[in-house]
Amino acid sequence: HALCGPVPGRTLTVIRPGHDNQRLLAGHIGFDGFPHAADFAFWLYLYGVIAFWGGMSLMNSNSELNKFIYMCINLAMIFIGAVISRRVFAVFGGLGIAGYLGHLSYSVFKDSMLFPFALSFIGLVVVWLGVVWQKREAAITERLRSWLPANLRQMIENIH
Repeated sequence: HALCGPVPGRTLTVIRPGHDNQRLLAGHIGFDGFPHAADFAFWLYLYGVIAFWGGMSLMNSNSELNKFIYMCINLAMIFIGAVISRRVFAVFGGLGIAGYLGHLSYSVFKDSMLFPFALSFIGLVVVWLGVVWQKREAAITERLRSWLPANLRQMIENIH
């Protein structure tokens, strides 16, 4: 028994030097399909996305092309989040797109009368897409995953 409980078959056990069989730490390794009650990979994805997206968002870019590429990367993050069923990618991708649209409204189209209406229309389309996504999430995810190579698709399906 480690930490007052039975030790499962796949654990990482650290033994103190000089004291055989005294376990200090037993932790589950969840990268090979070992079943967990909680999703511990969420924290790895969260901190990885924060590091990537935060660094990308804090970069100084003076050209509209670079800002458009930033928006495209955020769209790709939403797509990746849909394929691998990780909402953290979609949340941060959505924040990035909202930031890009904010830049467009305050800098590029600040004197335009039609841009607020176009932005309102885009917002309604996003809400509609969210409703469609909620109703058909399983079918959409399956269709997106069908584009992946078979071994990658199998790996993602084994995780979920």
